[in-house]
Amino acid sequence: MSTPTDDPGTPDLDQRLRTIFTEPTMSLPIPPGQWDRVVGEARRRRRRGQMFVLSTAAAVVLLAGGVASVAPRLTGESTATRGSATSQISTAAQGGEQSAPAPATSAGVGGAGLPAGAWVPAGFHPTSVTTAADGVLYALGRAPCATSPCTSLVRSTDWGRHWVGLQPPRVALSVLGTPALSTGTVTDVRFANPRDGWVFGGGLWSTHDGAASTATWRRIDLGATVLDLATDGRQVWAFVASCTASQCRDGRLLASPVGADHFTAVDGVAVPGELAGARLNATAGAVTLTVSGPQPLLFVRDAHRWAARATPCQAGPGMLQEAVPSAVDPAVVVATCATAGAGQVSLTTYVALDSGVSWHRTGNPVRVRNGAHQLAVVDAGLLALAAGSTAGGGALLVSQDSGAAWHPAAVPIQQDGWAWVGAAGGRVLLALPVSGERLWMSTDGGQSWRALTVR
Repeated sequence: MSTPTDDPGTPDLDQRLRTIFTEPTMSLPIPPGQWDRVVGEARRRRRRGQMFVLSTAAAVVLLAGGVASVAPRLTGESTATRGSATSQISTAAQGGEQSAPAPATSAGVGGAGLPAGAWVPAGFHPTSVTTAADGVLYALGRAPCATSPCTSLVRSTDWGRHWVGLQPPRVALSVLGTPALSTGTVTDVRFANPRDGWVFGGGLWSTHDGAASTATWRRIDLGATVLDLATDGRQVWAFVASCTASQCRDGRLLASPVGADHFTAVDGVAVPGELAGARLNATAGAVTLTVSGPQPLLFVRDAHRWAARATPCQAGPGMLQEAVPSAVDPAVVVATCATAGAGQVSLTTYVALDSGVSWHRTGNPVRVRNGAHQLAVVDAGLLALAAGSTAGGGALLVSQDSGAAWHPAAVPIQQDGWAWVGAAGGRVLLALPVSGERLWMSTDGGQSWRALTVR
């Protein structure tokens, strides 16, 4: 495996990045079942998320002699807002003009063959968002109700301008102060296409008719806790482990066709021993699995098979937080390495143009508050970073030069920061604050943003 290169001026890399940055970004419509990452979570970090970098940062803190307390571990932690990014919203490699969000249509209009839906519950707050096709979004969240569980599911077919309420499975949404990984609760939603979807947290439920009714949701017993789940539109992957209230061990990756609930083990992708968390990110052409723990691990799947990869953090500063494939070019993978400090984390960005085989540092570290951090990758140049914490603080940042420089997004300051950000195809980005009151969207690569109210 190739040794990471810390020199961003390497001639070959520099020329390739320049070519990528100067080429016009081809905006591709999101094929059915692509958004494998649009999903938000302040702690999607929740387990994965917070527990993640945060296990990442936490591990660094321990190594540094306990400079600061970073974040809750995966197993006993939960947050008010969780992310569900099934990873990057992947876009298929097809030609065509840039795809922009479609104009508004009448409220309640669903895609062909989809359930019509009902009113969105009053007071609905999204905690996880996913996209199933071009302009089709699903959001999992909670709303006040007289009889628990108060879990709610809504759908939009016009990029969040209008929403309808759907039937979720009768399962509790994990809330602050309760175990995030209880097999009787859920935290995230993913859809591979407008009909095939999943909600998960500790347990796993699936629907194959677009959530037409509560009865059509099926509980899937995988014999373990689901730490993360992602789909590329054809297959769905679930990373599971044996978990108690304080620890997870012996992780393994399972896969199933999206239209069938038939999960089988993926050869060569197993993590024996203790682990702190896991993140899956998928696009149409690539999938990444990042596992945090005493020894962070990275697995990458290209069009043919899974393979273990050396992480850039093994030769550079910090510990691996997350590796995310590009929504445009599946060979491009961007990773962040975290180094903990007093009340903050420094994140260094690395880029690989060969599916994670060789890494190159692209800039100086960016400092963000301790908490959950989420990376979105449009292409090798355009990145977004969400940082947030229920303890307060955080930011939404955008980089146009592969992480060499980061700039605050033009959005109002959120008291608790940002739970999640995802690339939704073309230059479209979606972001969810920790508060979960509104979903934010940018159609110009993060230069301008507008709020989408889910109602």
